[in-house]
Amino acid sequence: MQASVTTMQANAAFSVKSWAEKTWDGKPHTEVAGAKLTRAEITYAYQGDIEGEGTVQYLMDYHEDGTGQYVGLERVVGSLGGRSGSFVLQHLGAFDAQSVKASLSVVPGSGTGELRGLRGRAEVHIFSHQESYPLTLEYEFD
Repeated sequence: MQASVTTMQANAAFSVKSWAEKTWDGKPHTEVAGAKLTRAEITYAYQGDIEGEGTVQYLMDYHEDGTGQYVGLERVVGSLGGRSGSFVLQHLGAFDAQSVKASLSVVPGSGTGELRGLRGRAEVHIFSHQESYPLTLEYEFD
């Protein structure tokens, strides 16, 4: 008989510590209007059931109307629910001038230390610029 897996919930908040974004040809993203492709490196600070720091690389596609999509990989180092280690989140999102919506999932096999075997997912909906943003990660261990 297979053991049952318990799904847990981590409630945290993240804030932006740094944001560096340039177009694929190296220009500052704010100097290029309209449609463009950019690469961004961002550092997030996590507080709550997730404690630590995440560094993410985004590839972003801006459309003429200011909407767009992005993909990214983020390595989070710290603790989750009192267990220490690191894990990688895959981001898939869309944005416009007022909001960001994204799906995040833990990359299978990326957990280290006490976070080995971690699986999880979260939805992020941001509607304005704030000091920090809520994040609820549904997670379990293999």
